[in-house]
Amino acid sequence: MAGRLIVGLNLDETSKATLAEAQILSRQLGMPMVVVHVVSPDASGVPESAFLSGRESEWFKNAKVRAKERFSAMVGETSGAVLEVLHGWPEEQLVALAAQEDILLVGRKGQSCLKLWFTTNLAKKLSDHCKARLVIIPSK
Repeated sequence: MAGRLIVGLNLDETSKATLAEAQILSRQLGMPMVVVHVVSPDASGVPESAFLSGRESEWFKNAKVRAKERFSAMVGETSGAVLEVLHGWPEEQLVALAAQEDILLVGRKGQSCLKLWFTTNLAKKLSDHCKARLVIIPSK
């Protein structure tokens, strides 16, 4: 199967279960796994200067280092997964990154699928605009 398994994670504690499921799926399908962490402009603690157009701010460079440290602590050095840290709106970044031959996997936090569908813009926007196959993993 061609393509990549693209895994959108926020790298919090609930991400560990999603990442474990993604690693199993990646092995079963023989697809390389790319983990994507998107730093959103409306996330808590993000200064307005973090997203200056045309260049990467010092704050964002430091955020990338912290994200890579959290990721390494979750998967260890032998996972084979690659982490990409992007900035912008998660749904836009994930849709732009995922090609038709890819699988896009995201997790969700303890909501029923129906409630998730009606209350979460991310899942809705991904399903409306993503050319890749979309997999949503429920939290445990």
